[in-house]
Amino acid sequence: MDKKQEEAKLKSQTTFGQEAQSVVDNPAYQFAMTAMRGEIFAKLENYDLSGDNEIILEQVRSLQSISKMQTQLEKIIRDGDFALAHLEQDANNHKRNQR
Repeated sequence: MDKKQEEAKLKSQTTFGQEAQSVVDNPAYQFAMTAMRGEIFAKLENYDLSGDNEIILEQVRSLQSISKMQTQLEKIIRDGDFALAHLEQDANNHKRNQR
C-alpha cells in the first residue's frame, strides 16, 4: 500500500471511529441499550426456572449480542483514535522535515 492509500485508509478509519463515538454518545442510543438490557434482566429475574430453559438461553444470547455490538463499536472508536494519532504524527513529522 502506498503512502496516499495508507493516508486515505487512516482518514476513513478516523471518520468511522468518530461516527461510532457519536452513536455511543447519543442519548437515544444509550437509552435504547439500557432499555434492552433492562427488559432482558426483567425477563430473567421473573422466569420460573422449573420450565423450559430455552427462553433463558435466548435471553443470555441476546445479552451476549448486545455486548458484542458494544465491543465492536468500542473497537471502531479505538481504531479511529489510533488512526487519528498516526495522521497527526505524520503531519507533525512532515512539518519538522520542512524546516
